[in-house]
Amino acid sequence: MNPKLSFLFIVLLTLTISCSKEKIYSNSSIYFNSFENSSDISNLDGYGFMMSDGTPVNGGDSSLMVGGACIQPALFFELGPFDEDKILSFNTYAKMLEIEGVNWQGGRITLSLVNDRDKKIRIFISDLTWTYYQTENKLEVPSGEKIYIDFSIGGYSTHVALIDLFQIESE
Repeated sequence: MNPKLSFLFIVLLTLTISCSKEKIYSNSSIYFNSFENSSDISNLDGYGFMMSDGTPVNGGDSSLMVGGACIQPALFFELGPFDEDKILSFNTYAKMLEIEGVNWQGGRITLSLVNDRDKKIRIFISDLTWTYYQTENKLEVPSGEKIYIDFSIGGYSTHVALIDLFQIESE
């Protein structure tokens, strides 16, 4: 093979690998879910969620579809207790699905302490295209405490969001 062609191939391969879209999860992750199969949602509770085949880039084959209206949260789960103090943040890819004739309300994901729901961090989902969302603030979690994660979508009228690559990280 031509040495110049070989060199060009190696450079292009290196650029392709190093410029991949996103790192899927970090080493500081304490929870990660790409919602690829039914076992990935077996620990979730609520009334308005199911698997979906809509995904962002690098999102695998499926995502989580969460729908809600008046009764909130549509989906929730707990993690912990933790054996040491934690400082947490979270991130995800999400998008709202447009429903014709419905007033726009969006959605939110909240992470709070089980024993003090006023201590929380959250993101608001508003885009109709896959968007990367991350919390701006951190949540301090004392050792022995559990965290509560809830997904509230819609409000007075039914709305639906797709969620994928959901990750909770510790500093």
